[in-house]
Amino acid sequence: MPALLRRTLVLAMAVLIALGGGLLPAPPKANAASGIEPMLGQVALFATDFAPRGWTYCDGRLLSIQSNTALFSLLGTNYGGDGKSTFALPDLRDEDPMGGVGYYIAVRGAFPNRDETADMPGQIGVNIGEAVLFAGSFAPGGFLSANGGTLAIREHSALYSLVGTTYGGDGSSTFALPNVADVDGVKVLVAHKGGFPDPQVSTYPQELAYMGMVSMHAGAARWPQAVGQTIQISENEALFSVLYARFGGDGIRIFQLPDLRGKLPFPAYLAETGIYPVREGGLRAAGGRRQLQL
Repeated sequence: MPALLRRTLVLAMAVLIALGGGLLPAPPKANAASGIEPMLGQVALFATDFAPRGWTYCDGRLLSIQSNTALFSLLGTNYGGDGKSTFALPDLRDEDPMGGVGYYIAVRGAFPNRDETADMPGQIGVNIGEAVLFAGSFAPGGFLSANGGTLAIREHSALYSLVGTTYGGDGSSTFALPNVADVDGVKVLVAHKGGFPDPQVSTYPQELAYMGMVSMHAGAARWPQAVGQTIQISENEALFSVLYARFGGDGIRIFQLPDLRGKLPFPAYLAETGIYPVREGGLRAAGGRRQLQL
């Protein structure tokens, strides 16, 4: 098949998938039966150039309090707004690790539980040792602040089995969490509850992952590290339809993953399968603060 014709077919397939009626099987959806969904106020990295459904780019835009009361109860006016009719999302545009990879906030999802005994990571499909950013003012149950604190091995044996003494501790009775500064006021947390990441397991029915989502882990992960590797389009046409050749490759036979080595405080992994990210809005905006969004 001529290269130009093949490229045309691949791009046509991407459009059909995005419209929900592609040539490939229907994109997987969130596990509604288990209630898996992101946590409201959770901030995640995506290697997309658009906001997936339920997420909004962290560009400091103003939102209506009346239309987003739950999210406002978590963020308040910490990031801006008048506190009467508007509040602002975090503006993390200067924190994007590289072009094409940006921070997005979940504007819909499970309300975070403040109870320290709660398993919020398990509820939202986060694995033990996974680093999560949160725009609220507290650490939801099942998460710990990445502040270098020392933990007892006997109380957190699963997390210890993943991180060991990488970040400190005597390895006999104690180990330490990583010490990572907040990202422009957005907290960095580490899950000490949730699923256990096993690279040998091909599917995680309780895991919430969007194709093209970048996750950070203090321990092990089952996704490939985002180190700029080259992938044959024919081996993962769905992922190509999300990334295209924005990070390298000829866009005809091959494409590349983003290379995030040294750009984040933890090793970065990219979900090559998972929920297909349906476009919620337009492309990410450049420039000044966005106006009021209802």
